[in-house]
Amino acid sequence: EYHKYLPEYININGIVVNQATFLQLLTQTTLKINNNDNTPLNLTNTKTPTTGTETTTPGTLTKNEYLQLAQNILTYINTNKKAPATITSSLGNIKFQSALYMYCRVLNNYRDNGVLPLLVTVRPWSTSNIPIRDEFFTIQQITKTAIEVKTFLEGNKYLPEYITVNGVVMNQSQFIYLITTATIHINTGDTSLISLINANKPGTGSETIAGGIILQNEYITLAKNIKNYIENNKKAPSLVSTSLGQMSYQATLYMYCRILNQYNSFKDLPSMVNVKPWKMSNIPIYDTISFTISQITQSAVDVKNFVVGNAYYPELITVNGVLVNQAQFLQLLATATIKLNNKDNTVIYLQNGIVPSSDRNVIAAGTLVLSKYVELAGNINTYFINHDQEGPSKMSSSVGEINFLTLLYTYCRVLSSYQNNALPVSVVLYKPVYITSDNIYDSATDQNRMKTLVSILRNAGADAYGYGIGPDTQNAVLRNSSVQQGALVVDIYGGACAGTIYAMIGSYYQGIKGAREVYSIWISPPAWNITDLPTKATNCGVNFLPRAHDDTFSKYLPDWGYNLKGEATDGLKNPDLFLNSHGFNFLVTIGDLQYMAAKILFEAKS
Repeated sequence: EYHKYLPEYININGIVVNQATFLQLLTQTTLKINNNDNTPLNLTNTKTPTTGTETTTPGTLTKNEYLQLAQNILTYINTNKKAPATITSSLGNIKFQSALYMYCRVLNNYRDNGVLPLLVTVRPWSTSNIPIRDEFFTIQQITKTAIEVKTFLEGNKYLPEYITVNGVVMNQSQFIYLITTATIHINTGDTSLISLINANKPGTGSETIAGGIILQNEYITLAKNIKNYIENNKKAPSLVSTSLGQMSYQATLYMYCRILNQYNSFKDLPSMVNVKPWKMSNIPIYDTISFTISQITQSAVDVKNFVVGNAYYPELITVNGVLVNQAQFLQLLATATIKLNNKDNTVIYLQNGIVPSSDRNVIAAGTLVLSKYVELAGNINTYFINHDQEGPSKMSSSVGEINFLTLLYTYCRVLSSYQNNALPVSVVLYKPVYITSDNIYDSATDQNRMKTLVSILRNAGADAYGYGIGPDTQNAVLRNSSVQQGALVVDIYGGACAGTIYAMIGSYYQGIKGAREVYSIWISPPAWNITDLPTKATNCGVNFLPRAHDDTFSKYLPDWGYNLKGEATDGLKNPDLFLNSHGFNFLVTIGDLQYMAAKILFEAKS
């Protein structure tokens, strides 16, 4: 370890042997110790092998593995009268020199501790890998020291130059290797021991990091990159590239100490960690994050407005400058709702949260009264606790099953409606609404009507979308598999067509409609009022809707009557009653958008 090479000859109690003979004695001794065999060793003149190609990957061999390897080496020597150039192991082919050095360390460990070691470290034969440390630590031992280093730093405002883990003194680079590896092991559920490696203290670099949050996925990736860098360069990186800029090795060491501190407290890795530039005025950095109810309520308003304006949910939400995921935010919303109901103004602590899938086809509609949505909030928090902080993909309620994203939006609406120290007496859940329209006036007018309707519906709490404007959009929306079964489809017409209405009971239309509800709206004028058609005068008072002049698609219409010109034609009698009798609700209106929206919302909550 001092000279970085092996002696060509070794003196044992006055007897000089070559390297190969010494390996024969080392392996023989290791096996005899394991078997409690105190008989003398057999000295065999063994030839040194030729050069072999090593394929070893860094790692550890268990006691059983290195004992079997010793037996294989001894068998080879006894058979061939020379040592093997390489020996096959679970880590690849180990070079003769590496094997000799390894068994020297095994026996050195035995001398110091009185027992053969449970593990031995293996690394490729290279002077840069010497010395090899056969020190191994548990995650618990590393975590304990990480907490001690965190406490020392926060009390003294500087990092200790040397750190002791389970009685072993090491430098900062070596400790960074241990804490990043421990973080990786925790993330993968790996409980194996972590070996100490040689690493020099890094140089200094110009830190450019800004304050902010690093999410779990990123700090796990950083840990892997740092571990690989230390293994390849025998020192920690002076700077680590992050999404927030270049982070110094001191800030890196402190960050992983705090990550392991949180793991020790909550038995889980944190979903995020705070990061600040490395300077004494920024120490300590607090990772136990709490919010006031007013801060959570403000974010609920922000999310509600975001959804209204963008028609989708943000993946990450900012609460008082801290980024949280949807699952964490749902917990904050549910807890805030419960606390407001109990007149409890204490802070709420951020918890870990795993975002589940959200089944869009799970649709609930109806009115949740205050007692029921407070009860549901408690059930949501219980679900997180019982499922290792994974959020519910859906929850049962008094209005049916509610999917995850609807739960999130519902409690945003609840907190957005908190006024005069009181929660709203109820919150209405609506079916998703998809709106189609004929070309009724000009493009700008039709587009503006669609956008205004969608905006009114979203502000009221409905998940509303403008699907499209133009011919056949009322069928295209039903053919679209992304439009949920159970959704409300609203078709706006500027003209009444007997063929379109009659087709709604046909097998094709029923097949594409599925479990969706269809609500038809006629803007009159220009459309005829289907409850009081102008053709009554030519049909002896019968409410008859003749075939439209441009209807070339209807092969059959069930009734006959007269059009406005008094010409006989097929069509549909009492189209209003026809729709109602087949389960279709409709509206005839002059086009007042607030009135239309109110009627749509009534349909969407039924």
